Amino acid sequence: MIQYNNFEVKTSKLHSVFDLLYKQYTAERFAYEATHSAVSEHLSENLVYDLLLKAIAKLGLSNTDVLCHRL
Repeated sequence: MIQYNNFEVKTSKLHSVFDLLYKQYTAERFAYEATHSAVSEHLSENLVYDLLLKAIAKLGLSNTDVLCHRL
Protein backbone atom coordinates (compact mmCIF):
# COMPACT_ATOMS: atom_id res chain seq x y z
CA MET A 1 0.00 0.00 0.00
CA ILE A 2 1.28 3.46 -0.91
CA GLN A 3 0.08 6.73 0.62
CA TYR A 4 0.78 9.77 -1.51
CA ASN A 5 1.18 13.40 -0.41
CA ASN A 6 -2.43 14.12 -1.36
CA PHE A 7 -3.42 11.30 1.06
CA GLU A 8 -4.56 9.10 -1.80
CA VAL A 9 -3.91 5.44 -0.99
CA LYS A 10 -3.34 2.81 -3.67
CA THR A 11 -2.92 -0.90 -3.16
CA SER A 12 -0.75 -2.83 -5.59
CA LYS A 13 0.73 -6.28 -5.86
CA LEU A 14 4.02 -4.62 -6.83
CA HIS A 15 5.80 -2.19 -4.53
CA SER A 16 8.57 -1.33 -6.96
CA VAL A 17 9.36 -1.89 -10.60
CA PHE A 18 12.27 -3.99 -9.32
CA ASP A 19 9.91 -6.47 -7.64
CA LEU A 20 9.85 -8.24 -11.01
CA LEU A 21 13.45 -9.27 -10.38
CA TYR A 22 12.43 -11.53 -7.47
CA LYS A 23 11.50 -15.20 -7.80
CA GLN A 24 7.97 -14.82 -6.39
CA TYR A 25 7.11 -12.53 -9.35
CA THR A 26 8.21 -14.98 -12.06
CA ALA A 27 4.79 -15.11 -13.75
CA GLU A 28 4.54 -11.32 -13.82
CA ARG A 29 8.11 -11.08 -15.15
CA PHE A 30 7.34 -13.50 -17.99
CA ALA A 31 4.21 -11.47 -18.84
CA TYR A 32 6.29 -8.27 -18.88
CA GLU A 33 8.99 -9.80 -21.07
CA ALA A 34 6.38 -11.14 -23.51
CA THR A 35 4.91 -7.66 -24.06
CA HIS A 36 8.01 -5.43 -23.99
CA SER A 37 10.96 -5.42 -26.36
CA ALA A 38 14.41 -5.65 -24.82
CA VAL A 39 16.89 -2.78 -25.09
CA SER A 40 19.43 -4.58 -22.92
CA GLU A 41 20.36 -8.09 -21.91
CA HIS A 42 19.66 -7.03 -18.31
CA LEU A 43 16.05 -7.06 -17.13
CA SER A 44 16.71 -4.24 -14.64
CA GLU A 45 17.83 -1.94 -17.47
CA ASN A 46 14.75 -2.82 -19.52
CA LEU A 47 12.48 -2.06 -16.56
CA VAL A 48 14.06 1.34 -15.95
CA TYR A 49 14.01 2.17 -19.66
CA ASP A 50 10.27 1.48 -19.89
CA LEU A 51 9.60 3.37 -16.66
CA LEU A 52 11.49 6.41 -17.93
CA LEU A 53 9.62 6.37 -21.25
CA LYS A 54 6.27 6.24 -19.43
CA ALA A 55 7.25 9.05 -17.06
CA ILE A 56 8.45 11.26 -19.92
CA ALA A 57 5.19 10.69 -21.82
CA LYS A 58 3.02 11.26 -18.74
CA LEU A 59 4.81 14.52 -17.94
CA GLY A 60 4.54 15.65 -21.57
CA LEU A 61 8.27 16.24 -21.93
CA SER A 62 8.27 16.19 -25.73
CA ASN A 63 11.88 17.45 -25.93
CA THR A 64 13.16 14.69 -23.64
CA ASP A 65 14.18 11.20 -24.68
CA VAL A 66 16.10 8.22 -23.37
CA LEU A 67 19.26 7.15 -25.16
CA CYS A 68 20.56 3.66 -24.66
CA HIS A 69 22.43 0.92 -26.40
CA ARG A 70 20.48 -1.68 -28.35
CA LEU A 71 21.02 -5.41 -28.44
